Amino acid sequence: MSIYWWLVVYRPNEYHPFFTDSLDQLSVCLLDCGHHVKALRATEEALNIYCPLAVDRPDEFNSHLAYSLCNFYSNLSHFDHDEEALKVIEEAMSIYWRLETDRPGEFHQDFTSSLGWLSTSLSKFGCHQEALEKNEEAMKIYRSLVASRSNEFQPKLAHSLNNTSLHLSALDCYEEALGAIEEAVNIFHLLMVDQPRVFNASLACSLSNLFDILSYLDHIPEALPVIEETANLFQPLVARHPDLFTKTFASALSRLSSYYSDMGQHREALQTQMEVDGLGL
Repeated sequence: MSIYWWLVVYRPNEYHPFFTDSLDQLSVCLLDCGHHVKALRATEEALNIYCPLAVDRPDEFNSHLAYSLCNFYSNLSHFDHDEEALKVIEEAMSIYWRLETDRPGEFHQDFTSSLGWLSTSLSKFGCHQEALEKNEEAMKIYRSLVASRSNEFQPKLAHSLNNTSLHLSALDCYEEALGAIEEAVNIFHLLMVDQPRVFNASLACSLSNLFDILSYLDHIPEALPVIEETANLFQPLVARHPDLFTKTFASALSRLSSYYSDMGQHREALQTQMEVDGLGL
């Protein structure tokens, strides 16, 4: 970064794009490391450079601007700046839509990812039907990508199915939501065979969603082993990342304790509740 900064000082027209790409990559790394404020500033600086470049040379820099907007969206989401985040991802989506129209296939993956993020943003404002439509559009694309390159896009399809189930649940379409989340769980189970550490959290979260839907539909016998598996999956996650997963683990244990109690398994209910109390929340 420091080298590009000096190059930009002396030869701005030539090195501005490289410097800005580096800012975007720096933002991603900072975000992954939990340095959210620094990540946000890096992305803002990148956008300040890309916006005028995209105005002057749209064919060359619109894709870079859209990528930077997606990074900015991710940063804003961490600070719960939901209104601004929605506007940002809508702008990125409109750019990717034009790029996909003009250069079909070249930005397919970026376009599809943006659809998913837009869907998530819309759901935060209660626009569940519109969110569902955007997510289903993304899911349709992921299914076609899985058909041609199955292993590469299975995780994205599973995440999209999980989100679809959430949107359907918000619209009280629980039977349809059940079908979507069961498919997501099946995919994550298969992915866990080869990469357990990578997909542990995704499977646990999808199982938690499955449990909620089964509970709403009063499928009690099916729900109990699901929440048991959820709690078992969260346990090693808490050991590795306590700040991220302790509250979710406690919630899973509390629900498991309630289920044990409702089924007359009072000893198991007490032991599980004591485990919750031991987390110190």
